[in-house]
Amino acid sequence: MKDLYSYYSVFRKSFAITYYKVIEINNARWNIINFVNFIIT
Repeated sequence: MKDLYSYYSVFRKSFAITYYKVIEINNARWNIINFVNFIIT
């Protein structure tokens, strides 16, 4: 049972890191799009 819990915590940690990275990439993409629109207009 302890092994299962440690495996779950590791999985949750890596999932959180991946999720954070995806959000970071999306924010960066939106910042670039807004920046380009700001330059064009």
